Amino acid sequence: MAKQKDASEPVIRLVSHDLRNPLTAVQLNAQLIERAAVREGREKEARWAGLIAAAARRMDGMIEQLVEAERLRSGHMQLALQPVALDQLLRGMLAETNADLDPRRVHLTLPEKPVVVSAERERLGRAIRGLLVLAVQEADGAAAAEVELGAKDADVCCSIHASRPADARAVSANATSASTQPDPGQGIALHFARTLIECHGGRLRTTHGDPRTIGFEILLPAQSAATSPRT
Repeated sequence: MAKQKDASEPVIRLVSHDLRNPLTAVQLNAQLIERAAVREGREKEARWAGLIAAAARRMDGMIEQLVEAERLRSGHMQLALQPVALDQLLRGMLAETNADLDPRRVHLTLPEKPVVVSAERERLGRAIRGLLVLAVQEADGAAAAEVELGAKDADVCCSIHASRPADARAVSANATSASTQPDPGQGIALHFARTLIECHGGRLRTTHGDPRTIGFEILLPAQSAATSPRT
């Protein structure tokens, strides 16, 4: 995908640098308070300090995602594309031990034949994982996210769907949409995933208007299955 250079990437980096200075101080002090509280047996204070430190780490990760997304979109960072078997990528993702995604809450439906795309395995995996985490977090109770991989016209289609609580709000992939207000962190996570997918020449679509379902559809150009993929 051709990328157009603009002035936004230096601004994003400058803002992220200014945000990280106080954020680092918050995280370090929260960790010190947590350790002192643990030593002194103050469980409630230790728990609160731990929550503050975890929130600071999460915010730092979101800032890093913004910087990476803008560097990719502006062309200052390039993807190292290789043939990747998307079905094997999904299986491997759920076989990994990771605190943010419970594989028991993801149900895969995969085709019999390999599905190959041109991708940077690590970054495409992060984009898909982020959408899976969001779907599982938004799912009703212990409901599983349904993931189906197949073909759609000349593209590979990876759809992610989950049932949501009756009082849930619809989620939009457009972080700037005025029609929906994402929960904190959703907008950045969706922006990051959409940017990575678009930089792979693909598209990210979402289920609009139905608050009872969260759904994502990832469309990527299909590659020849005869090409040896990276597993």
